[in-house]
Amino acid sequence: MASAGVKAELTCSICMGIYSDPVYLPCGHNFCKKCITKTWEHQDEEEYTCPECVKRYKRRVSLKKNRKLQNIADAFLLTHKESEDTGTRCSFCLHIYVPAIKSCLHCEASLCDNHLITHSRSPEHIIIEPSPYLVNKKCPVHKKILEYYCKEDDCCICNICRINRKHREHQVMAVMEAAKKKKKKCKQIQKKLAKKHDETEKRLQGLLREKEKVTKRAAAETERVTVLFRDIRDHLDDLEKKVLSVVSTWEEKALLPVSGLIQRLETNRDEFSRRMGHIQELCHMKDPINVLQEKESGEDSFTDVGGNEEKAEESPHPVEELDQTLISLQIHRDLADIMRAVKRRLHDDGAVG
Repeated sequence: MASAGVKAELTCSICMGIYSDPVYLPCGHNFCKKCITKTWEHQDEEEYTCPECVKRYKRRVSLKKNRKLQNIADAFLLTHKESEDTGTRCSFCLHIYVPAIKSCLHCEASLCDNHLITHSRSPEHIIIEPSPYLVNKKCPVHKKILEYYCKEDDCCICNICRINRKHREHQVMAVMEAAKKKKKKCKQIQKKLAKKHDETEKRLQGLLREKEKVTKRAAAETERVTVLFRDIRDHLDDLEKKVLSVVSTWEEKALLPVSGLIQRLETNRDEFSRRMGHIQELCHMKDPINVLQEKESGEDSFTDVGGNEEKAEESPHPVEELDQTLISLQIHRDLADIMRAVKRRLHDDGAVG
């Protein structure tokens, strides 16, 4: 039941076979690449649909291979094939599946319990364990049972092959003996491979542990450096605010004595403009009576604007220059403090590590 469920999950809904070169669509459904490609060839070019959920795509989407699903399908097919190979059916039970318990090399047939009882017992009918590949156990030339193994030609031969000219001078041994020697050799090779496998696995695990160690160390160091530079940036921001505060204080102090004078001079300038306009109108009057009757606003009242003339012309006291040397010393001193704090933290972290 479990195998049937797995097979259903690995079955393409188009060809109803096990996935071959599976690809997946954006909607998540999988199909054999050949199946979905052929299906879309018969659809409208302006609209492609998923055979499973009928989702429409306005253009032909890129088909991405599902490698994991391909590996699972390959493993299932391999297991399924091995299961079928070990289950040999009786050659004479045609309508139902009956497992065979023996095979006859002479008849090239497999036999169940019932057919084995009635089978011929003559010497030429050699009974062996059930096998679906009986034809491979006979000589293709003489149609005789392969009883011997020729070491020089690395092949199985029958008794007639052994005595003819081709194999007469060769080293020949019985199939069972040759198979036994080959199995022994394979076991030795298997031991060597197992040893190399274990050594490789041990080395691999050591490297993986080293990789994990390095990764953790790098992550911890990254976090430490990130925090350190964040603190440095905070100190630099504080230093910037401190220096900018010094400059702002100097600016406010330097502008204080001139602000009042600037306001008075702006008032005088506006009053002069007004009087100049009035005199200009007086000069353009054509009626002499109006000219004489118009009150004059001229130079005689100049000193009435914003106080006396000397006060209007006064200059502010010299402003103290910005002490850039003091600012530089402040920056150097605080930067030195920051660097000392950084070195102290690096030393403490190194001692702890």
